Amino acid sequence: MSTTADHVLELLLNQAGFLRADGNRRTGLVGAQEARERVDAHLRYGVLFREMEVGSTSSDLVYETPGVGQVSGTPCIYLKVLQDPSPERVADLRMRLWNHGRIPTLWVVTQNSVRIYDAFARPQEEDKREIRRHLLGELQCIGDQLRGLDEFHRRNFDSGAFWKSGAGRRIDTQQRVDQALLRDLADTEQLLRNEGLSPTIAHSLLGRTIFVKYLEDRGILQPLHFRVHGAANFRETLGDEATAQSFFEWLRATFNGDYHFRTLNGVVQ
Repeated sequence: MSTTADHVLELLLNQAGFLRADGNRRTGLVGAQEARERVDAHLRYGVLFREMEVGSTSSDLVYETPGVGQVSGTPCIYLKVLQDPSPERVADLRMRLWNHGRIPTLWVVTQNSVRIYDAFARPQEEDKREIRRHLLGELQCIGDQLRGLDEFHRRNFDSGAFWKSGAGRRIDTQQRVDQALLRDLADTEQLLRNEGLSPTIAHSLLGRTIFVKYLEDRGILQPLHFRVHGAANFRETLGDEATAQSFFEWLRATFNGDYHFRTLNGVVQ
């Protein structure tokens, strides 16, 4: 019998224990619509839901294990419905969720299965060609039943039993984005020191580079801000000592120790 991804999602929510006996969602299941309407949910997941807007967006859900009192639970599952899950699209979703860094599993719901991925695994170029990379498990929809669900039932996440299971043990927290960033910074510092830079200068250069990329990602720094210093972009700026020195002096004067952008040649950002 032909089915749809939305129908498979309904089966998953029912059979994996995400719904109560009366059909209402259990506490901890947060939807994109809810994140737009509730301040607390928006603060936790509003940005993430927007970042994950690839393919179907109406059914995106996050599941948190139960919290204590007014303290929210720990996010452990991101549910995404995709009618046409190509390797490129799944790889893009994994990259976005990996950058978020807080949710360890991505559940991609398709018209005939639920594929569960390790969302802490560092994305690689090969992910765009092989849809089964970093796959923890796949629940097959046969009739109106999901096969292989026992290990991934909600109760195992609530009790912590999942993390002791075969799938749970394969999630490597050392590949999480924050850990990967720390290793990348340490490796980059060593490369700079191998080029003859002192630890102080290497740390300073890394700190300034992170700050510049922060400003670029938010659209505050534009190409014109590099062009006035004789470079097309930040990479080119670093290629010449005099250009880099000029740019960093301007950056310090412009921000003067804070994040408030001032005027540059009549252009206010």
